Amino acid sequence: MSELVSVIIPAFNVGRYIGQAIESVLNQTYKNVELLIIDDGSSDDTAFVVESYGDKRIKLLRNEENKGPSYSRNRGIAKAAGAWVAILDADDWWAEKRLETLIELAARSKAGIVSDNILLIYDGAKTSHANYLKSRESIIGKKDAEFQVSPIQMIREDYGYLQPVIRTSLIREKELLYSDKLLHGEDFRFLLECIIAGGEMSVTSEALYYYRIRPASLTSSDHREHALRSQLNSIAELLLKYGEDQGMREALRRYQRKKDIQLSEYLINQRVKEKKFLSIPALLFSCPLVIVPLTRNVVTKLK
Repeated sequence: MSELVSVIIPAFNVGRYIGQAIESVLNQTYKNVELLIIDDGSSDDTAFVVESYGDKRIKLLRNEENKGPSYSRNRGIAKAAGAWVAILDADDWWAEKRLETLIELAARSKAGIVSDNILLIYDGAKTSHANYLKSRESIIGKKDAEFQVSPIQMIREDYGYLQPVIRTSLIREKELLYSDKLLHGEDFRFLLECIIAGGEMSVTSEALYYYRIRPASLTSSDHREHALRSQLNSIAELLLKYGEDQGMREALRRYQRKKDIQLSEYLINQRVKEKKFLSIPALLFSCPLVIVPLTRNVVTKLK
């Protein structure tokens, strides 16, 4: 008999979208699923849409107040009855054969973590505008039809956008949780710690996850600085925790420099917009490498 997969959907004010997410799970060719939807204090019709399905595979859990996606994912994992856990964002959806493909990949590879590629699609568009792995070939190279991801590769090539299916026993035995301190990048840290904990990760280059890009879901300029600073704090914690390993230390420090550059670039662009030019030299001095992306942006604009 096929193993049960627990699909967890954190949901906050997504009444307009969640139906497509739910139907993409219920219509999977792999039928042995339960669907745990955590309504995170929605003020719209999210809960009404969920309850309208009346399907016994769907369980609706309600947070008393808005707790954030990490809290909701952790709550769903705690309630999961399946041998596997899959996270689906409430405004995204799956191709019909996604779970079947990934469970077959797990059987072939004996991996405790399996994932597929992602198709990025703008809200309202009928076709995707980018294939995630193909769009990053200049950075990570062209990938085989199936490939493995080690902890160091996870950091160097940044697979935080992937949405894996993970053995529930791995998460529970190692007591792994999504960090509710992170505004952005909690997926990256959780997946990295799952791999470090011994969960071999296999990935298929076939894209079966549809990632909807909508204006409200993009990190706003008001939150960008906070998001980057929280990621830098997380990297500092990871260095303390795993930095004794030379390969991990080097990979994390390289990742740290990348985020430092992104933060400095953001701050400099903000100072330019605000016409606070006197503070820019200090930012350049604190992170000289930011000159590279800034120069690239200027050249691009001049073309």
